[in-house]
Amino acid sequence: MYSSLSLAKAKAALLLATSISHYIGLRPSQPSASKDAYRGQHLETMILIWALASRMVIGALSVANALVVVAISLPFGDPRAARILEAACPYPSRNVRRIASLDIPFIVGVMIVLVACGLRIWCYTALGRPFTYRGAATAHHKLITTGPYTHVRHPGYTAVFLMLVGASITYLFAPNNYIHDGLPYTGVAAFAS
Repeated sequence: MYSSLSLAKAKAALLLATSISHYIGLRPSQPSASKDAYRGQHLETMILIWALASRMVIGALSVANALVVVAISLPFGDPRAARILEAACPYPSRNVRRIASLDIPFIVGVMIVLVACGLRIWCYTALGRPFTYRGAATAHHKLITTGPYTHVRHPGYTAVFLMLVGASITYLFAPNNYIHDGLPYTGVAAFAS
């Protein structure tokens, strides 16, 4: 069968792939419109702030979770494992070792994030230059009806929704997750429950 270290490496790789996909899917694909175009309202600014915060939170959770997974899988008594766990899980639950296991909800959440990122990239390429986070109406603007826009008017929003659902499953609702078993006494787990 598979060793615990190889499963831990697989889970760490999936966590990092989720983080990178989340980052790519929520980054602005194009710079903002020119200075003389419509600059948007406060909503667009809030969306940019939310996307940045989401990328930072998912990135930090992924790195900390991956470190804990690898540390748990190191041989018992390894001083590196103790240092990593002390830093990333200051008050772990007694079930902290479960974090290293792979389970179906975790894999489903990761796959949803990866598919959503693929859809978002497809939107970036189909829409091209007009794909920005700020509304930008230009004189030469036309309605795009190719690629994912053939099926849905706003597939980018669909992709973001799917990305958030997948991240929620991966980081909150999978049974053996870092927030519930690695951070139970920090207040984060109480908020997430």
